Amino acid sequence: MMLYDLIMGSSDDLDHLLPRGAGFDNGSFIVKRNPLTIETSFHRMNEYGYYCGWESFTITVAPDFTITIEPDNGDLADYVAETFLYCLQEEVQ
Repeated sequence: MMLYDLIMGSSDDLDHLLPRGAGFDNGSFIVKRNPLTIETSFHRMNEYGYYCGWESFTITVAPDFTITIEPDNGDLADYVAETFLYCLQEEVQ
């Protein structure tokens, strides 16, 4: 079963299965399930490797895995969308 299916078929708190760390240092949180809406923040780094601020995102996932991300600010939004798409399509037991 994919993680997306597990989340959609459960009312349990499954936030702990979403991306954490590696920039997602504040965790990720399921806001609602129909449509699946997730809030997360990404800890940005500057060119010297120091943390330099946060970027918050709202991710909406359709049943066909079409992802809408707000704000869509280019490369970072693309990375966040790819990370969550990969995560939600992972097989879980």
